[in-house]
Amino acid sequence: MSGLKQFVAQTVASNHSLWAWENYKAVVLSLQREYACESLLEVGGGRTPLIDERENDSLGVKYTLNDISACELGSAPEWVSKACFDICSPPTDVHSKFDLIFSKMVFEHISDAKKAYMAIYRLLAPGGLFFSFFPTLYCLPFFVNFLSPQSFSAKLQRRLVPRDTPKFPAYYKWCRSSESLQRKLEGIGFSEVALAPFYGHGYYESIPLVRNLHGKWTEIIRRKDIRVQSSYAYAFVRR
Repeated sequence: MSGLKQFVAQTVASNHSLWAWENYKAVVLSLQREYACESLLEVGGGRTPLIDERENDSLGVKYTLNDISACELGSAPEWVSKACFDICSPPTDVHSKFDLIFSKMVFEHISDAKKAYMAIYRLLAPGGLFFSFFPTLYCLPFFVNFLSPQSFSAKLQRRLVPRDTPKFPAYYKWCRSSESLQRKLEGIGFSEVALAPFYGHGYYESIPLVRNLHGKWTEIIRRKDIRVQSSYAYAFVRR
């Protein structure tokens, strides 16, 4: 069994954000296989579990779907187990239960990241893993989102990314790809931490000149691995 940093080096094949989006599920499944995880929790999965029923049966795992919204979970498929709670305040009787916890585009919406990671630590079985995919703060669109009133940022999102998606408050607490996040996670007690930054985003697709300039800038910061300018990150931690 490899350490997390070795796993990341072998698994993450590109530092472009397109790779991160396209391979998130594959990375979750690779973690499950590599570390023989038998109990899984998806945080903030809403009504759409990442893993479908056929895949779940094939894996032979205990798979639980979490969300803060009972309404969302109520619309999820019947076959998946459901747990409605705020990840910052899980039920006290749910302790050391999961071998693998994972989340996508959730932690930027959490106002107390330390409390959430401490809860994740308690929810993990000894040696258990947490894998999170999130945007990083100092990427310009996310920084503007962070500074802007909710009403303005919602309108801006509809302009730049014209699709029917809800807009939730974003805090970007601990949403970094740098060593500062690693130190904070190690301070909570995690035995291993590995971070993978990703560069580039699609928010300028409808603005050709800006899109082209952004593409050139992205190639520069990708080559130099300027993490303060990353757009997204994978965070892997192990209890």
